[in-house]
Amino acid sequence: MVGPFLALLISVPPVPGEGPSLEGETLAAVTIGAPPEDVRRLSQYVEMRRGEPFRAATVRHAVELFHATGDYEDVRVEAR
Repeated sequence: MVGPFLALLISVPPVPGEGPSLEGETLAAVTIGAPPEDVRRLSQYVEMRRGEPFRAATVRHAVELFHATGDYEDVRVEAR
């Protein structure tokens, strides 16, 4: 087992006056917080790229796929 924790970091540019919903905002970056060998393997499950719109359903799907590997007990998503 690789470890009990994995982080998926999503960055969007700030929008003044907007509420907490990021749906539709342009992704500035998508990062997997894991060792390089795991990042290469897990990148195939991330269906979002810089410049694309943020979709909560796409993030949920990536988290489900990370869990399905059986290598992680906890997957956390951080949007900034």
